[in-house]
Amino acid sequence: MNKLVIVGNGFDLAHALPTSYKDFINDFWCSLKNNLQKEETNNFIDFNSTYLNNMSLFEVKSYADFKSILKDYCTSSGYDYNEKRVYCRNKPHNGFSVVFQFKNSFFKEINEQNTITNWVDIENIYYQELTDLVKKNVESKFIEKLNVEFEQVKNLFENYLETNIVQEFDFSCQSENLNDLLKFFIVEPLYLEREKSRSKYLKEFPFEDHSELIELDEKIIEAYRKNQLASFVYSNDFPENVFLNFNYTPTIDCYLKKLNNRDVFNCVNNSREIQIHGAVNCKENEMNFGFGDEMDNNYTLIEELNNNIYLKNFKSFKSCKIQIIRTY
Repeated sequence: MNKLVIVGNGFDLAHALPTSYKDFINDFWCSLKNNLQKEETNNFIDFNSTYLNNMSLFEVKSYADFKSILKDYCTSSGYDYNEKRVYCRNKPHNGFSVVFQFKNSFFKEINEQNTITNWVDIENIYYQELTDLVKKNVESKFIEKLNVEFEQVKNLFENYLETNIVQEFDFSCQSENLNDLLKFFIVEPLYLEREKSRSKYLKEFPFEDHSELIELDEKIIEAYRKNQLASFVYSNDFPENVFLNFNYTPTIDCYLKKLNNRDVFNCVNNSREIQIHGAVNCKENEMNFGFGDEMDNNYTLIEELNNNIYLKNFKSFKSCKIQIIRTY
């Protein structure tokens, strides 16, 4: 029975990495003045640079800041401003000219949603828009547009992780408490046959697994008694530590490398990682960002359409990345 360790975004956040949805979306607006001429930025918005110097973009720290500054600028300049569309245009004598508008409707939607706090919220918005379009029986071009816009957000997110996280942080650095944490993975006898140990450990597992756990513990006790624990732990049939990593970053790498360094920990079983949602800038295991709830009632409705454009961003349909396993 392998030891399964689930690694989520909280692991990155605990290492002071700005990988939350809020970090990502705020960075777009904070960096807007510097990135305005980039093609990637122009996928999302149309911002007429003629008016750039007249707006205090250095004060922008979030989308709410930008929207407030844009609205105030339009009001003071006598320009048309549509708050619902977040659209601004001036009124020159020779015709209207756009000051600002969104080009990516999905990006506008996730910025407008004040309730978004986690990445799963973006995935849920995509799924909701997809199911709404399916129920309206719209032409496939509208589904394709949604998929293109969602892909642009995904690419923006991956570029953010690559530029602001992977390239900026030293992932070889180890936490002050690294050894204290890794000591929890040292293999030691638990003496499960004892009554106190039974109540402490076995109650966490189904009854049908108890005999297997007790049998393994007896083997560990025997190897420990014979001073052969290290060789027993590194045998091929000994359970592994399996880290199921939902992050795209390499934050966990230094932990795994040290766990598998027998000169440091000679009684820790082998450890491996399954980076289940892919990794930043990795062709062998590309980032898998989409929707994965196949138990939802609307999923059957979408599946029965028998058209891959509706299933493009369902995680289970994205090239078996779950099978990518990294050992250290």
